[in-house]
Amino acid sequence: PDHEFATERVGDQSHPVMTTPDRWSPSSFGPVTVPAGNYFMMGDNRDNSLDSRWFGSVERRRILGRATATAISVDPQHFYLPRWHRFFRGLL
Repeated sequence: PDHEFATERVGDQSHPVMTTPDRWSPSSFGPVTVPAGNYFMMGDNRDNSLDSRWFGSVERRRILGRATATAISVDPQHFYLPRWHRFFRGLL
């Protein structure tokens, strides 16, 4: 789908955003209460993530696997430049 790009301002901070006008997505969300023992799964793209905003919270027993490393890392304070020293590093 076609995307639109803009700059979003929150307080004195601004950052780039991408929207996908042809795909419906909520313009705001929440608040929501996540039950004990459940997790809210958040995608990284507000218009193109099938996450807990769509399917609700997830019970802990349904979450498989464990994060063990950082694949890619960017610095939002410096124009999203790569933080090469963090690529493919194990988590503590």
